[in-house]
Amino acid sequence: MDENSIWFHILRFRETEKNECIEVIEEVGTGKKARKVYKITEVGKKLLEKHVESELDQRIGVVGSDKFIIYPLLNVLDKLAINKHVEKHITSLNEQLAYLEKWAKIKINDQTLKVEKISFEMMIQNVKFQILWHEALIEELDACVDQSKTIEKLIKHFDFANIDDNAYQSDVNLVLSK
Repeated sequence: MDENSIWFHILRFRETEKNECIEVIEEVGTGKKARKVYKITEVGKKLLEKHVESELDQRIGVVGSDKFIIYPLLNVLDKLAINKHVEKHITSLNEQLAYLEKWAKIKINDQTLKVEKISFEMMIQNVKFQILWHEALIEELDACVDQSKTIEKLIKHFDFANIDDNAYQSDVNLVLSK
């Protein structure tokens, strides 16, 4: 593991010192130049083992999101509010993208494992697609809000108590034609 990886993980897990997962075994120097040497405790090793096992059982990426179905509900907000929130989120995503690209340049070289290269590429592409999705939402905001109003109208006029597949299609067609 190279120095950048170690620092990334130490900074991330520094809070675990409070949970007795790591401990400082030596402090070298004083002031701003002071250096701490950490050691993982038995509690930390057990927690780390459970975390690794748990992560191996997880999907790499989330498939689906409430955001994918949120655009039909957009008419509950005014367009200025939607634009403000989405633009702010795009800014945040661009910052995240810049951070990931910076780390990829630092971490990836000829000796980098293929799995690590793929991990960075997946994270970077995921953020890029999130940016594209949000930009498309802004670009098509009027159409999304119109569709949202149509869906709201459909829901208001639809009787969910007696769902019959044939009647459902007829009701949908009737409401959409109004």
